[in-house]
Amino acid sequence: MDHVLFIPWTRTSGLADEQLIKCETWRSSADNYELNRQHYYSVVCAGDGYDFGQLSHGSEIYVRGHGGIGDHEIVNDEYGTSALSYKEVARLLIAQGLRKTWFGRIKFYNCNSGTCKLGSQSFAAKAAQYMRFKKGYHLITYVGYLGALDSYPVDEGGKKMHKYVTRFSRSPFKSGPFERNKEVKSKWSKVFF
Repeated sequence: MDHVLFIPWTRTSGLADEQLIKCETWRSSADNYELNRQHYYSVVCAGDGYDFGQLSHGSEIYVRGHGGIGDHEIVNDEYGTSALSYKEVARLLIAQGLRKTWFGRIKFYNCNSGTCKLGSQSFAAKAAQYMRFKKGYHLITYVGYLGALDSYPVDEGGKKMHKYVTRFSRSPFKSGPFERNKEVKSKWSKVFF
């Protein structure tokens, strides 16, 4: 099984720089046994020549970028220098050789990628619908996330927490009986489409 961190911007443009730093931190944390699972992660940028057609079944593609609640685009850095719509991200995945017969997971690893707002579906929902119904990619499981995502392992009292921690703001996890659980494992915040 392959694990690919896909940055939908090119290296040469400089637009992928912030995401490359985050992905290298992710990889080095895995290599140094700081994470619960020691997968090898390939870091791929748009236009690198990496062929998604070679991915084994059951593999995972993590699409990197910044997102917001109900956004239909992701941005490359905290300033929003370059935005890509869900259609553009799908086009880039397909251009890298993604096969319609491949079954695996595409995880939109962006803050709030699975969170909708009134009158606006989430990025992951729009991308999944577009890939399935417009482009014919029916065998893929599409995953979005609720809340903000952290790309760095969290050290709490000498113990490494779950590899990527989701922090919920203004949610039940910050008040009431769950007050002590201000950080929630990202696997609990997954939304499948």
